[in-house]
Amino acid sequence: GNQIKKESNDRFRLLELEIDAVYKTILLIKKKKYAGLKIEKSEGGYTTKTEMKGLDIVRRDWCTLAKDAGKYVLREVLSGKPREEVLEAVPGCLREIRRAVGAERRHDD
Repeated sequence: GNQIKKESNDRFRLLELEIDAVYKTILLIKKKKYAGLKIEKSEGGYTTKTEMKGLDIVRRDWCTLAKDAGKYVLREVLSGKPREEVLEAVPGCLREIRRAVGAERRHDD
């Protein structure tokens, strides 16, 4: 990363790059909207931390159920699991949420 930064800054004088973070995996949705597994130094090595910026699921005015479902989907997408496994897990989880919400609504009637 530092080598790319140096070469780019040397070659393109009007553009100066800085490295803010390094990500193991990142999902770029649009400018200033992303989620990723940020690599951080820790004692004895490196760890990853999920970072979300600009996404609706980090807003305070969203209900807990919607936030939790969105975070689950992001964890699965960023997990590094095979695509087929993620595409199987996510709809299954969402169907389970739908069933639980439907059961709760019938129980309240």
